[in-house]
Amino acid sequence: MGRGVTVLATAGGKTLTIASLIESVYKTDKSFKCLIIVPDLMLVNQTYGDFKDYKVKFSFSKWTGNHKLNLSSNIIIANMGILQSSKTNIDWIEHIDMLIVDEVHKLRKGNKINKVLKNIRTNHRFGFTGTMPESHEDQWNIIGKIGPILYEKNSFQLRKDKYIANAEALVLKLEYTKPPAHFMRRPTDPGERYRKESEYLRANPFRNNVLSTIVSNFTNNGLILVDYISHGEILEQHLKSKCKDKEVYFIRGDVPVEDRDKIKKLIEKKKNIICVAISKIFSTGISINNLHYIVFAGGGKAKIKILQSIGRGLRKHKDKKKVLIVDVADQLYYGMKHMKKRLKIYKDENLNYGIKTIRET
Repeated sequence: MGRGVTVLATAGGKTLTIASLIESVYKTDKSFKCLIIVPDLMLVNQTYGDFKDYKVKFSFSKWTGNHKLNLSSNIIIANMGILQSSKTNIDWIEHIDMLIVDEVHKLRKGNKINKVLKNIRTNHRFGFTGTMPESHEDQWNIIGKIGPILYEKNSFQLRKDKYIANAEALVLKLEYTKPPAHFMRRPTDPGERYRKESEYLRANPFRNNVLSTIVSNFTNNGLILVDYISHGEILEQHLKSKCKDKEVYFIRGDVPVEDRDKIKKLIEKKKNIICVAISKIFSTGISINNLHYIVFAGGGKAKIKILQSIGRGLRKHKDKKKVLIVDVADQLYYGMKHMKKRLKIYKDENLNYGIKTIRET
């Protein structure tokens, strides 16, 4: 079988590639056992559902806090949480024939999941991701535990070959007329300064009015990514009051996986839906075809998070020609610094972007 990492940009068909790899092994060994590790419960359900849609020949099962371990199936799809639980007996993983780690970029140096991998004896290991980590230490950790990079295809190549939807970004430079004076100066305490700037922006009426005005002009479905629950709650209420012709949902950590799946299905079937979501939940792995625009409402500069977030909208749909990324770039100290990092990512990814300045009045 072998070992190694496939870097295939988000929406490029990683789950289908995984299924094809397993099918090729199953043809020669009907009794083999494989563990697929995914980050969270939503991806357990999504991978399981995709395998059903593909009508694969191998048997597969879910193993989570809500699903018992079924060692009679060829493939066991498990989330990281169940494997890392102190109450879980994972002695059986020593004897699996193959390991697959989806979203392998999360296999960072020092993460608890590394200890789990030490108990797995098989040399047949494969990792899949849309983007490798920026840190060389994290890259070496993945290559050391899984294997070398076997194949790589970035988003620009997939867009060029028309495997995924085209994309462009609209950067909204928001200029504030009366921000606290110290918001523009180099901070003496960066951590405290960043928290204060973030708190100021989350509840800012001008900023929230700009966001609601932008999305009110769209008739298709959109995803608004935020980093804080309090920000999501404010936006949810603001959008419901300003965009009465739209359905507005907020997906956060305490929303049950079953309810998240229901919202995903609604987005696939209907139009005029706005989904506000915590970026940690929705920036990685979640597959929704009927998304036409994505709003980066939380700022930030992390390359993997940004590329994975863009990928949420790159899957093709019959009514979609391209996905629009609405990048909210606040013209404050950290907002400007992070905007420059994001613009560099767009340039590196050959993603066309325009810039529009909106000044508070």
